[in-house]
Amino acid sequence: MVLGIQLLPGQREQILKAIKPVDLPKYDPQQSFQWNYDNAPSPDSAADLQCKDSSLEEFFAAGTWTFCGLPALSPIGMPAGPLLNGKWLLYYANLGFDVLTYKTVRSRKRACYALPNLQHIQEQVVQPNQLVHASRKSDSWAISFGMPSMAPEVWRADLEWTRNRLPEGKILSVSVVATLKILPSGKRLQDLERLRCSDG
Repeated sequence: MVLGIQLLPGQREQILKAIKPVDLPKYDPQQSFQWNYDNAPSPDSAADLQCKDSSLEEFFAAGTWTFCGLPALSPIGMPAGPLLNGKWLLYYANLGFDVLTYKTVRSRKRACYALPNLQHIQEQVVQPNQLVHASRKSDSWAISFGMPSMAPEVWRADLEWTRNRLPEGKILSVSVVATLKILPSGKRLQDLERLRCSDG
């Protein structure tokens, strides 16, 4: 993901040409969310897999990059989806991603939906209740996780652990979502939930 950067003609091709296909550890859709959370790759295992292409290094060295007003080493980032916890986040940081978003968290624990959560589908116009699974990998996915979250005491401690180990110059952001709670009065507490997540 190139974050909010207007690339000049030919620059995208230059980046893609420099990236060599490698079979990397990644989220296993055949396993549960909890299994993937518990089986993150070692952050140190990414050290020998970083792109060493000199033309790519020169491209990033020639630019000045920012993200939300903060200086960034490059415009290459990783969204929240695959970064389930600190180990996953540090693994991608060590692969060379410079702007990383911690998996969506809530003010209370919430379990993931049952499998399947991630499924390749045939690329077509989808009608209700007519989703067709693809027999091979495709660019289109059906996603159904339910925005699970560990308990606040778990993800807050993990975030602190991650922040203390994140290489210098990397940017860490956190995805937060409100958890709907209906009071006896019928009022909703979504906004209060957001504040509770950010507290401390």
